[in-house]
Amino acid sequence: GTNSSPIWVGGGIVFGPAPRDYSFSLPKKMKVAALKSALSDKLENKKIIIIDKLSLEENKTSKMVEILKNLQAFKKPLIITEKEDSIIALSVRNIKGAQVLPVSKINTYDLINHEKIIITKKALKRIEEVLI
Repeated sequence: GTNSSPIWVGGGIVFGPAPRDYSFSLPKKMKVAALKSALSDKLENKKIIIIDKLSLEENKTSKMVEILKNLQAFKKPLIITEKEDSIIALSVRNIKGAQVLPVSKINTYDLINHEKIIITKKALKRIEEVLI
């Protein structure tokens, strides 16, 4: 036989590790229930701030820092907008712990992981449509 035979010293392995897919998918109802639970917990602890609209003319981090300080939400904020806004995303990306997400990309982990959640009214309506 060959020296790659498993009975030889330095030979092959009989049943070596096989690549497997360990991922699993959660049921949709469970995902929605987790989102509802995370949002209700944040609301109960007064960690959600609802604003009319959030718009910047230019992507300046200093303007966003000023807005967050006025809202008293400077420590690890999550800003949820109705749709992706590149100006807001660019002005937030240099603030430590801050994150901007459109309604279509919110998830339970981000809701739990952030200290304060800032939601625009239009985004809140979209969230209500999805969850109810």
